[in-house]
Amino acid sequence: FIPSAFSPNNDGINDFFSINAQFPNVSMVRKFQIFDRWGNMLFENKNFEPGDETDGWNGEFRGKPLDIGIYTYLAEILFLNGETDIFGGDVTLLR
Repeated sequence: FIPSAFSPNNDGINDFFSINAQFPNVSMVRKFQIFDRWGNMLFENKNFEPGDETDGWNGEFRGKPLDIGIYTYLAEILFLNGETDIFGGDVTLLR
């Protein structure tokens, strides 16, 4: 499951944009990238196990909070059966 919105306002709820997957089906997230509307990469994390939201994006770039808006993501997921699939879409950052 990849959410369509998140609110990084430090209230402890939906503060990270992350990939939610059940570990028995997903082996690892090989690559997780976030881009702005001009295609600039704002965030990247590689080779992590699903389930820890802090492995996701906190809505910041270079330590500064980004504006409310729509951002694009790309995720490469390795499944337990050895297959890899690429997921992409957009996410709305709310404050």
